[in-house]
Amino acid sequence: MDGPGAWTIGRHTFRWEDPHILWVTLVGDNDLEEARQMASLYRALGERAPFYILADSSAAGGMQQEARRHLSEHLRSQWFQGVIFYNTRLLHRAMARGLILAGELFHAYPGGVSVMRGRLHFVDTQDEAQALVARLGTQEVDSRP
Repeated sequence: MDGPGAWTIGRHTFRWEDPHILWVTLVGDNDLEEARQMASLYRALGERAPFYILADSSAAGGMQQEARRHLSEHLRSQWFQGVIFYNTRLLHRAMARGLILAGELFHAYPGGVSVMRGRLHFVDTQDEAQALVARLGTQEVDSRP
């Protein structure tokens, strides 16, 4: 942790904004160790209360296969109110959707479909991401452990 509510994992930065937003700036590729650290951060925050991720992926790279596998196996939908990517290329949209589908293979969801399918959003700008959070409000997560 770099300071209260601020973290750096590899070249990626994370900043907490009360009451329920984690701002993420993705820079470059993700490797397995970074995926482990991200999953740990998301778990720590999500076990306190579900939150939104607002992620700028304009400088994001790819993700190693082991990193994708780790995230799909270890992330839990109940940690998130939503994930909103902005400045996103088609590759990253496909990766995000793929992680959700892979997660459905590793976890038993009612009806076989993750609630994250309805919580993953893509917008063009940071302003649109903020407006979407305001529109979505602070919805309750359906299934808490």
